[in-house]
Amino acid sequence: MKKLLSTILALGLLLSGNAYAEIFVLNKCYWHSVTDKKNSLQSYDFKDKSWSEKSYNEFLNMWNIEVNNFTIDTDRGIISNISGTQDNLEKINYLITDYYDGVFFHEDNGKPNDPTSRVSSIKRNKIQINLNLNTITHDFFGQLILRNSTTDPGVTTVMNNYISKSFCESNNKNSTSTNKPSKKNNSTLKSILKMLN
Repeated sequence: MKKLLSTILALGLLLSGNAYAEIFVLNKCYWHSVTDKKNSLQSYDFKDKSWSEKSYNEFLNMWNIEVNNFTIDTDRGIISNISGTQDNLEKINYLITDYYDGVFFHEDNGKPNDPTSRVSSIKRNKIQINLNLNTITHDFFGQLILRNSTTDPGVTTVMNNYISKSFCESNNKNSTSTNKPSKKNNSTLKSILKMLN
């Protein structure tokens, strides 16, 4: 009976398409440098060459938060940024648009949300998460367009335009590539098949 249940579970994993799904977690991420192109954020640079507990704690105090983590869910194709305090977490999801050799990309070249509205916005988001180095680069541009009427071309106001670079703590102090995706992550399937023998 135990072997039959294990066989059914193994076949279910194989047929469901989730046998190779991976979730990567980058913990304790902080902006080690911000280059503000519009003076909407305070530019700063911790001048770190790698992750630093001191800089991470300063970042948390600066933004009055307790958590700033990223997860990558390859099955759903989503990058999530979870930040805030333990009793008030905020989660922002981004779609994975590309992947190359341990680096995940999100790129959204937004269009105006409503070109006929009196108020519309354009956002451009580019995110690059490098699991080999435990780094994140975020290039953001947000533009607000105000119009007197729906036919008025409007006055454009740039709200945000910055590039932030983040370090995240490595899950394994001996290696910076612990999060690197495998060609085929089938460790769960292997362990189930091992139980059958």
